[in-house]
Amino acid sequence: MLKKKKPWLAATLNILISGLGYIYTGKRKIFGSLLILMEIDQYIWIFMNPSILNLAKSFWSISVNLLFILAVSIDGYNTAKEVNIEIDKMNKQS
Repeated sequence: MLKKKKPWLAATLNILISGLGYIYTGKRKIFGSLLILMEIDQYIWIFMNPSILNLAKSFWSISVNLLFILAVSIDGYNTAKEVNIEIDKMNKQS
């Protein structure tokens, strides 16, 4: 029997590290892995070129990043709920 996923945990993981919630749910693993790699690349890029840090602190950049984090956390939450519906269907069939 498959374990149900906790939607709040999927959302929280996506807030902490974008993509980690998708890997937790078992859906969109490739997408989640790409998000993690992109986030690592972004941090490396910022730390290798400190002048970019000024751009990263701009209102526009912060706003876009917060909207992105909000979107992936909501999607991670909904993905976990979808996985739970699929698990319920499989459990009823067996």
